[in-house]
Amino acid sequence: MKRQFRNDMSDEQKQAISQALKGRRHSEEHKRKIAQSMEKYWAELPVKPDTNNDTTERIYGKDN
Repeated sequence: MKRQFRNDMSDEQKQAISQALKGRRHSEEHKRKIAQSMEKYWAELPVKPDTNNDTTERIYGKDN
């Protein structure tokens, strides 16, 4: 299943992925290509809307 939002992954899942990828060696060209593809991927993925109204209050203040 493909993620629909940027912030839709648990910290445990992020840590498991990080541990699985540790120790790999890649050429500089390969690293550059990975970085470019990840930048493109994250740029196209929208941020999940925050249903909590606290965010609005923190940004605009309680009076607005």
